[in-house]
Amino acid sequence: MKLRIQGDSIRLRLTQPEVAHFAADGYVEGTAHFGPGRTLTYALRSSDAAELSAEFGDDTLTVFAPRAWVAPWADSERVGFEGTQNAGGGCTLALLVEKDFECLHKRPDEEGAFPHPLADAP
Repeated sequence: MKLRIQGDSIRLRLTQPEVAHFAADGYVEGTAHFGPGRTLTYALRSSDAAELSAEFGDDTLTVFAPRAWVAPWADSERVGFEGTQNAGGGCTLALLVEKDFECLHKRPDEEGAFPHPLADAP
């Protein structure tokens, strides 16, 4: 799973195996190591909520996706979901969860990525 943070925007991109794991278990995570005892865990968890939401605590960023969205997403052409969350102080946090597609120019680090929809375009 790839994590991208840019300002008040969080994007998670999942490979095919990660989407399948998330659909089956309702949870998937990744970890970035910054040194001994210093990690950042980022996770996607299904929930009973009606919209995407996120929280951060104990060195873990968790994005919550409505359980009702998960199974249909895994078995469809739908790329992902997006939403916003009031972050207080006049700030809005943008959230995006999507399938990770192969680049049009193949790279070695794309194992498990979804085929790019434009790969066969003329």
